[in-house]
Amino acid sequence: MLKKYYLSALALPLVLSSTWLQAEPDEQQWQTYNTAALEQQILPGYQALETHLDTLHERLETYCSGQVDSSRLSEVHQAYRESMDAWQAIQHVQFGPVSLFMRNYALHYWPDKRGTGARQVRSALNQTETEYDAEYFREASVSLQGFPAMERVLFAPEAKSLLMPGQNYCRFAEGLSQHMLTTANEINQEWQEEQKQQMLQPESSQYFASHKSAAVPLMKSLVEPLLVIEDYKLDYVLGDNPEEARWKRSESWRSGQTLSNLQINLRSLQQLYSGLEPVNIKTLLAAEGEEDFAEKIDRQFDHLQKQLAAMSPPDRPQLDQKLDRQLRDLETGISDLYEQLELAMGVLNIQLGFNSRDGD
Repeated sequence: MLKKYYLSALALPLVLSSTWLQAEPDEQQWQTYNTAALEQQILPGYQALETHLDTLHERLETYCSGQVDSSRLSEVHQAYRESMDAWQAIQHVQFGPVSLFMRNYALHYWPDKRGTGARQVRSALNQTETEYDAEYFREASVSLQGFPAMERVLFAPEAKSLLMPGQNYCRFAEGLSQHMLTTANEINQEWQEEQKQQMLQPESSQYFASHKSAAVPLMKSLVEPLLVIEDYKLDYVLGDNPEEARWKRSESWRSGQTLSNLQINLRSLQQLYSGLEPVNIKTLLAAEGEEDFAEKIDRQFDHLQKQLAAMSPPDRPQLDQKLDRQLRDLETGISDLYEQLELAMGVLNIQLGFNSRDGD
């Protein structure tokens, strides 16, 4: 059950200075911010995802078409990890082309609390007569279409013996990598050709009435992913006490990327907050007279990254006491950051509206 935080507007002046009621950012400021977010994060982010998935597909084709070579399998593993890194850097953007046709879930159906993906991957790999082509993956369940399915095939204990030229593991992985690459290409092209114009020219858009309204999905992309991190990437793994903690519930545990995923997520969110030039949320808050509050949020991002840098993944399925405590402290810090950013939205007079993850 997702945790909900309800912050009363009456409480804001107790936290912030009285200047927060002054004029909010104007249309020019929001236009500049939107342009920076598009050009410095979203467009290069989706381009990077497509590029890395292209490399993964090429390396799988090379590996699966020749003699079995452990060094080439290592290259496939590295290409997968770099592709996942690219996805984690843009995963927080849950609007626009990625949300059409369930592409977001097709790329990353997780968490899979009922183990659907595991069962369906096993079943798919037993279908020796199946062609794992574009039509197959278009019709397949989302649990067969993205990163978790690929990770299960590439990093399973039996992968080294079963990922062989002409065999099902190779044929499935090649087909899946092509499907993921096609999906990333479609998202990238639609951002370049249509969604970019919708964001930058709201006066001619059917979705946005102003530059401020075009900024709202960007603000949701900054704030709401913290709930995802807290509830799925941390609380789902940790449970209510150390006895309930299960590392194998964590995102990307097979490929060893659980902690690095969190670092990349927070780095991308901090870029949206304070890393864009020449205008970002930190500078907009400062322009409203909230320099100290704006700096406090930035320091919280830095603090969370330092906490993550001090952690090491476990070498067995169970979490040791130290890592368990570190992750629970991180969860508390994520919750604090979420509340601070909710307050920041009040300062900027941004109404985030319906949270698509409410009730999950």
